[in-house]
Formats: sequence, C-alpha cells, structure tokens
Amino acid sequence: MEKGKIVIIACTIVIICIAVGVTLYVTVGSKKSDKDKKKELANKVEKEYGKLVKLEYTITGGDLPGSYNLVIAPEGDDYKLTQSDDRRGQKESSSKELSKKKFQDLTDCINKYKMYEWNDLEDSEYQALDAASSIIILTYEKDGKTNSVTFSDQKDFPKDGIDGFNELRSKLNFYANVDLEGDWQCQEKPEQEEYSDIYVGYISLCIEDDGSFSMYDAEAGNPGISGTLTINFDGTMTLDCSDSKEFDPPTSWGDMKKVQDVTYEYNGDVLKLTFDNGKDTPSTLIFDRCTEVEFDEDIE
Repeated sequence: MEKGKIVIIACTIVIICIAVGVTLYVTVGSKKSDKDKKKELANKVEKEYGKLVKLEYTITGGDLPGSYNLVIAPEGDDYKLTQSDDRRGQKESSSKELSKKKFQDLTDCINKYKMYEWNDLEDSEYQALDAASSIIILTYEKDGKTNSVTFSDQKDFPKDGIDGFNELRSKLNFYANVDLEGDWQCQEKPEQEEYSDIYVGYISLCIEDDGSFSMYDAEAGNPGISGTLTINFDGTMTLDCSDSKEFDPPTSWGDMKKVQDVTYEYNGDVLKLTFDNGKDTPSTLIFDRCTEVEFDEDIE
C-alpha cells in the first residue's frame, strides 16, 4: 500500500476517533445534568452568601384579618415546618418534619431564580388595593453571622422572577399540606371513557419521603417506571426516569418520555395523575391510598 494512502487512512481514523470522543463528551456532559449544575450553584451561593438556615412565608391583608405564617428551620438531622393561621378568628397551628431532600428542593428553586439577590427590589407600580400580600424571608448564615433577604409579591421582580416566586410558593404550599409518601393502588380503568377498554388496576405506586418513586405491575411482579418526582408551580409534577434502566409506562401512557410532566390532583386519599401527549385524549390514572388492614386472629 502506498505511503500516502496509509497516511490518509490514519488521518481518517484519527478524525473519526475525535468525532466520537467529542460526541461522547457532549452526550455525557449534557447527561451530567441538572444535579451537578444545581450542586455547583449551591456551593457557589453558600460560599458567597452563606448557608440557607431559615425560610419564612407570610400572607397578610386581603379579605381576611390576621395572617398566615409558615417557618422552616433546622431541627436535629432534618428540618421542622411550622404553620400558624389566625385569619378565621381562631388561631390554628401545626408542625411536621421536613426532609433534607425537600429543603434542598426549595433551596434549588431559590438559587435557580437568584432570590438571594432580591433584597432591594423596587415596589411594583401595579399593586392591587386591599389585596393579600405574600412575603418571603430567607435567612443565611456565614461565619457565625446571619443575614436576611426579604421580598414580596408587591415588588417589581426581575425577568422570570414572578414565575420563580410562584414556583416557590407552590412548593411551600405543597410540602406544608400535601403528603404523597406511601403506597397507592390504581383503580381498574383510567378516568376517560376513551380508555374504558384498558385495564390499569395492576399498577401500584410507591412514593418515598425523598421524592423517589416506583410505578410497577403488582400483579405480575414486572417493573414499570421509577425515578424522582418534582413538584412544579403550575399544578404539574415532573417524573424523571432518566437514570432508570427499566422503562415500561402504563398502557394508556404509551408515548410517555423519560422526563415527563403530568398534571396531579390530590385530596388526601385519592391521587389523580394525568398524562397528555398533546395528540390523543389525556389519560388520568386514579390512585387510592393504601391503608394497613388489621386482621383479628382467632385464639383457640
């Protein structure tokens, strides 16, 4: 073989190897994903502003006298969420444990919209008279000193700021009042008449405190989908199954993507999840919360 041809072949192989390497780098780099980006941003914010140690959310004014107050602060290895509400003439208080995972979700939302920079926002010229006002206070600790950032929905937000404010409020409301952790069993048919011939009663849903979930075939023992769920401000939740090897969506969710937004409705013992691919009729799976059944044993 001529020396020139050998050189050309060698160069071609090198170019192909470089192209493959670049493709892998881009693919892996992009799949390195939001988790690493969120972590890097969190480290940067903590280095500059300190660690977020307390979050307060207050609603005052409007048609009801009094106020609603929510506070999240460290307690032990996790966090404690406390609510108090005296807007209906009688003060009501409650508290619950909040996991580190959920507090980190709130922190990621704050960092995403750079709310730590919102201390000096100008008053909005579109304030509604007699409207309720929502106020959020973030408390950071750095080198033994604390610093607070205060903002409300009466301020003139930066670009996309109102979306961030609503997203944070939605997450706070969700974590304060919605308890999805536990086991759920799907009803036999999807809610829509178009799917009346599809049986989905085999589906069980397990949601953990850290936001991880699995939706599987409890009758045949087959895997379905699993991953993490994140609550969004628009009444949807994101099901992220990108790290799962098994991916077998429910029959009426055939076009589901590995990262998919679904609409949710929750009333305590019933959870509705609606998948919409934008083409076919949306499919709503109805889950009933599983309760422990106690059996009486006959003692002879």
